[in-house]
Amino acid sequence: MRRLAISAGRQRGPNWSRKKRRAPGTIDILLLGSGGREHALAAKLAASPRCGRPYIAPGNGGTVAVGENVALDESDPAAVAGFARETGC
Repeated sequence: MRRLAISAGRQRGPNWSRKKRRAPGTIDILLLGSGGREHALAAKLAASPRCGRPYIAPGNGGTVAVGENVALDESDPAAVAGFARETGC
């Protein structure tokens, strides 16, 4: 069984790297929310071979293990659209 060490304040998942390029045929995903449902959705999305990098905004302590938490106000459409354009989500 694989164990993940999660420290408080960590903002990136265990497989995340800024230099990591998306594999052909995968797509980066931005998931909005911070609850348990979002954690379950992010975990399933991250397990998919077609998922590139999962971003969760604003996310929670559990979503750190499956993707990257992003400090976005989910109720600000301009900020969400800008982040999506910037990252290619």
